Amino acid sequence: MTSTRTTLLAVCALTMLAARADVFDRPTTADALLAGPLAAPAKQIADAQSIRGRFVFKRYLADIPKPLESSGEYVVLKGIGIDWHTLAPFDSESIVSGNGVTQIDEGAARRTDADAPAMQAVIRMLSALLSLDVAALSSTFELFGGTAADGRWQIGLRPRAQDLATFVREATIAGAAQIDAVSLRDANGDRTEIEFHDVAYDAAPPSPAERARFGE
Repeated sequence: MTSTRTTLLAVCALTMLAARADVFDRPTTADALLAGPLAAPAKQIADAQSIRGRFVFKRYLADIPKPLESSGEYVVLKGIGIDWHTLAPFDSESIVSGNGVTQIDEGAARRTDADAPAMQAVIRMLSALLSLDVAALSSTFELFGGTAADGRWQIGLRPRAQDLATFVREATIAGAAQIDAVSLRDANGDRTEIEFHDVAYDAAPPSPAERARFGE
């Protein structure tokens, strides 16, 4: 039984490595992606003013055997920012906009300005990833990938600028009708895996209350 389990784990690991290598073997452009595998999901997102859903977040660290896992819900207001609300294992909320980051833990809020170039780059990356804005991503990242054999698409990203490479060495985005997974690899080799569920798009403008939450 142990031998079988070890073999299965090895096969899975090799499959993941092969898929990842294949993505970064195929350079592409924003225009090619929008004319091909991302045509349908990009159109769906383009008509939306807000994107909402649930997430499962797993952080893999080299010196910890099990991933650190959390889950919650998020809201993206296009052109405004992201509200990333962790509900388990504890309640924590990060509201990210062009004005900075507001962190709310146990009802207490603290704010970080967005003046630093590195923070601005990370904010732009998060917003572009969740809204699948490959035109914006192409100004910050080299693009790779396309459509897989099963009809799903996968895109690889490598930072062009050193300030962003300090935080993210490379990333992949995957989905079918919509984005459903993001993988981020740090410069030190640790990685983050995010699954997206129950994603909904809303064409209605955000309410004044929602805008105020982002300092608008």
